[in-house]
Amino acid sequence: MEGISWGREAQYRKRRIDEVVLEGIEIDDGHGSSYKKLASGKYACLVCPQNPIFDTPLMLSMLAKDHVIWLQSRRRKKRNLRDETK
Repeated sequence: MEGISWGREAQYRKRRIDEVVLEGIEIDDGHGSSYKKLASGKYACLVCPQNPIFDTPLMLSMLAKDHVIWLQSRRRKKRNLRDETK
């Protein structure tokens, strides 16, 4: 990246970090993508009923971790109920 200004290089790094963070956000819930990028550059959560809007992929990823934990606990409860009925 020789010859590129410091500002442009910083923007490139930030964009790349955002891409990497967004790769890990997809939740396997059978509905496809769990977020939508808005025209304003912000991100809306499609899993939450309120569809909260986040400024950065990092904030969206923190919410996505909560979704994963919630889905795991829900699956565990279903499995426990199924085991009890056997």
